[in-house]
Amino acid sequence: MAGGGEPDAAVTMTRLQATYPAKGPVRECEVQDKGEASRVTVDGIGVEIHRRQGDPKRGWCTGPDGAIHSYAVYGEGGQIEVWLDGRVFVFEAAFEEAAGGRRPGALPGDVSAPMPGRVMQVLAGNGQRVGAGEPLVILESMKMELIIDAPGNAVVKRVAVEEGDLVDRGTRLLELEAPDEGA
Repeated sequence: MAGGGEPDAAVTMTRLQATYPAKGPVRECEVQDKGEASRVTVDGIGVEIHRRQGDPKRGWCTGPDGAIHSYAVYGEGGQIEVWLDGRVFVFEAAFEEAAGGRRPGALPGDVSAPMPGRVMQVLAGNGQRVGAGEPLVILESMKMELIIDAPGNAVVKRVAVEEGDLVDRGTRLLELEAPDEGA
């Protein structure tokens, strides 16, 4: 028991690395689980997480700027997918060097569906230049809109889906290639 009469929070330390929409640096993460709420600290910046009653994977959080955000968290095979205000972020446990620096199952140049769903909108076309973070496809999954962003500056080589298509997790949505530097 802590001095205030409440049970001590369970603390979990881990190292995570973002893999989507772009590979990022390894981050030191600490989670202090306090039942219906948790405090998540990433590289010294803390965020309060509040879970929806009866659903430990969904809820809302107050960001460092004080803004309130809705979230959903899913984990499978060492990956953690976080939906935050309709955008998806994928993390994996950080090892010294991930094999090839890519998500498992991802093909070079592919943008794949992170979850099963229905293609609501395709925002990019064949031959289009896109910038890092630019929305490419909007999926609907579990009554939520999920925006799939470009992982970096690229040219859309091929759009593999159409609006209304049902896709499984890992389905290729678009194929990207490096932009021509001379163009």
